[in-house]
Amino acid sequence: MSAMSACPTAAAATIRSATPDAPTATATLPNARASAHRLAQQQTKLMLKFYEGQNVSPSRCGQGQGAAGVAGVFLLPVLSFTPGDRTLTCRTIARSVLVDLGGFVITQDNRFPDSSYPLGGVLVPFTAENLEPICDDVIAQGFLGDPVPATLDGYRTLTASALNSGLFTARVNRHAQIPGGADLYADSVAVGHPGQLATVYCGYKTQVFLRPGQHQIVVDYSGLFGGTSTVFTYNITVHAPHHS
Repeated sequence: MSAMSACPTAAAATIRSATPDAPTATATLPNARASAHRLAQQQTKLMLKFYEGQNVSPSRCGQGQGAAGVAGVFLLPVLSFTPGDRTLTCRTIARSVLVDLGGFVITQDNRFPDSSYPLGGVLVPFTAENLEPICDDVIAQGFLGDPVPATLDGYRTLTASALNSGLFTARVNRHAQIPGGADLYADSVAVGHPGQLATVYCGYKTQVFLRPGQHQIVVDYSGLFGGTSTVFTYNITVHAPHHS
């Protein structure tokens, strides 16, 4: 398949040819679908803008956004295409953060038939108009699996429902070469829009509400990589906003 970035993006990998008796936090977003879609798009835009082959993007927590995040939600860096443990230190005044619990970043290319997806029994290219239907099929066929395991502060289990972000245009870093995989910037040049790709995020996102203070979110993506340890630990400090 094509730059179906398996966000094993969030482990972000690309599709080409997320405690007993612990409380569960579900992905409840304000304004429901519209907010969830917008936030998924914005988090994926940050990932692709700052991706240069590393397995977390952006590399620094908060890169590309202010302390208040986007629309009051702080977008955590996400797993990007390859395994490996990461510990990130984050500071924000936002009262919630967006966590990726596994999925795909599906991007356009012009490499058909080498890059294709079987949709409705027919191989289709990763053109802009096909990206949303491909995501719908990925969800319907159960290819996403379950959200990867994740916890807040060691006891609260995080979960989410699958979403299709809808089509958007993402800025792609000039050095966006997936190790052993696609050169996303080269894809953007080949489709005639250097540095830009039509994109859909297809997977699990959850918005987690936090009180001021110290928090830790642990997301275990290891199952997306055959058990290779890929645990992301986010050490988050939430500051109360200053009022002048």
